Amino acid sequence: MKNKLEILKHPAVMILSMIIGILTGVFFKKLSLHMSIFGDIYLALLNMCSIPIVITAIIPSIAKLFQSHEVKKYLFKIITVFSILIFFTGIFSFSFTMVCKPGHNIGKKAEIVIGKLISKTNIKSSKDLSNKDESVKRLFYNMIPENIFNSLSKGYMLQIVFFTIILGVATGFLPERNYNTIIELTESFFEAFFKIIDWLIYLLPFGIISLLAKQMTQIGTGILLAMLKFIIVFHIISILLMLKSGFLIKIYGKVNFKDSFLKLRDALFIGFGTQSSIAAIPSTIEGLTEGLKNDKKITNLVLPIGIVIFRFSAVIIYTTSVIFAANLYNMHFNVTNAIISIFLCIVIAVSSAGLPGLTTMAMVGNILHYLGLPVETVVVLLIAVTPLIDPICTAATIHLNSAATVIIAHKK
Repeated sequence: MKNKLEILKHPAVMILSMIIGILTGVFFKKLSLHMSIFGDIYLALLNMCSIPIVITAIIPSIAKLFQSHEVKKYLFKIITVFSILIFFTGIFSFSFTMVCKPGHNIGKKAEIVIGKLISKTNIKSSKDLSNKDESVKRLFYNMIPENIFNSLSKGYMLQIVFFTIILGVATGFLPERNYNTIIELTESFFEAFFKIIDWLIYLLPFGIISLLAKQMTQIGTGILLAMLKFIIVFHIISILLMLKSGFLIKIYGKVNFKDSFLKLRDALFIGFGTQSSIAAIPSTIEGLTEGLKNDKKITNLVLPIGIVIFRFSAVIIYTTSVIFAANLYNMHFNVTNAIISIFLCIVIAVSSAGLPGLTTMAMVGNILHYLGLPVETVVVLLIAVTPLIDPICTAATIHLNSAATVIIAHKK
């Protein structure tokens, strides 16, 4: 029976599910809305396991690092690798978008559609969104949970990760008997929740169909045509960054380039279908450790932290949106403005960790305000096209974080 069910994990079945989901959302909107309940339940089941897996992965990994006195070595590697990759992502996305100019010559019809959309939407003014100091303070304030049980019940991942790191450090300093008890307990829970995820993967094709169908019902043909050039450029950037991370996994993981995608296919399909990198953490860990044979201790530590804090998706969104806005209003960048804009995009992307999706989109106002560009226009347009850019962006984030994890775990 299990062998027959394995067909549901085949890449061809996943791709077919994506096509069916998109077509259903475009041509059968009422059916898509009725189906959405299954997608919501499936996403809830994935998230049900994601937080426990993050906790039970980080605690023993950090504790073992402190026991082995390797913490300084890996802390330096984590900061260095993620900093280099996130700055490369920002510079590449900004430069590529600047060359493509997705906001230039969009046509009169597109301008009319955009104008109508903005007039119908209420978005806070730039004054409400553009306090750079507040966004940095918010990062540190949001990091510390006043009540960890409240954070767990509401899914505040940044607070959960911070608490888990502290608990892992404390575990590393416990007497051997207590240390071993906690390690055995957390690792047993880790394996149990992974077993649940393995069962849920069999339902992934159905989850993808219902979730993508629901997403597609939210897109109007007018806004799709108006933002088509931006959407295409966004997808090209995300795909090129994934190809880059594929080569990094090939080099540092010593695997075939094809395997850098095939071994992570479950995670990539979950990310694409659910638009949630958090929900894909368990499958990403499994793909890295079982498929690519990455060091389990380092993977369990690095990947959850990377997914939550180092938000490559937000960097891509912010850099492309800034150039798009500049194109719309015929603004030209000098070198100073370009460097400052890229830096702001990266800082604000990291500082938006743990915030809801809508707030993350609105925080692009920090950069736009600095450049003297209208905030409302771009925020409205971003929200409108989110269902189309979120799937590929989530997949890119998962793959880039996977590459960073492989590099950090690499031993010369």
